[in-house]
Amino acid sequence: MRCVWFLLGMSLLLGACHWSAADWRRRALAGEPRAQYEYGRCLLTGQRGLPRDAQAALPWLRAAAQAGLPQAQRALGLCYERGLGAEASLAEARRCYAAAAGQGDAVAAMACALLELRTGHRAAALRRLRHWADAEELPQAQLLLGMLGLEGTLGRDSAAEGVRYLRYAAMQGNGQACLLMALCYARGLGVPRDEGLARGWLQNAAALGAAQDLPAGEPD
Repeated sequence: MRCVWFLLGMSLLLGACHWSAADWRRRALAGEPRAQYEYGRCLLTGQRGLPRDAQAALPWLRAAAQAGLPQAQRALGLCYERGLGAEASLAEARRCYAAAAGQGDAVAAMACALLELRTGHRAAALRRLRHWADAEELPQAQLLLGMLGLEGTLGRDSAAEGVRYLRYAAMQGNGQACLLMALCYARGLGVPRDEGLARGWLQNAAALGAAQDLPAGEPD
């Protein structure tokens, strides 16, 4: 799960600045929300030759977020979640992520769901994840639901539901999901045990570059 958080944090911040910091600042001062976001993000990450300054970034990100820019709303959520330039507030982070997710921002939706899980809002998190997994067919949401299903978090027939979501993600080329499908067939989690299918899924995972391996001896 630590790897999920690292990758998510990178996705929340990284992007392409095609203008110089001075250009973005000039346009931000003119009130352009996209420029306010880009200039704030460059300050937050120390890009385009600017010193990293989260406190200076926050007003720009907040202005762009108030203008309704989803990228700014999710970046502001990250600031509140991690205490970057402002006092940490998981409630404020959740609100910002939810605002961006409501505009179709997939990264923000995942951030919001993970934060809801961390803070005990499991029902809300599962509703959000199921929407993104079923309606939007987002592999990251399918993978996370699959993992939660194997942990017994999805209620009745949790493992079987988890396998269903893992299969959806695997069919979209997610190597981690293929690896977990191999584990499910090797151990009989949510599906009948089948060493042949376990090997097949493991081969699919290897072909997709999944770096991890099954526990020793499963399958040999």
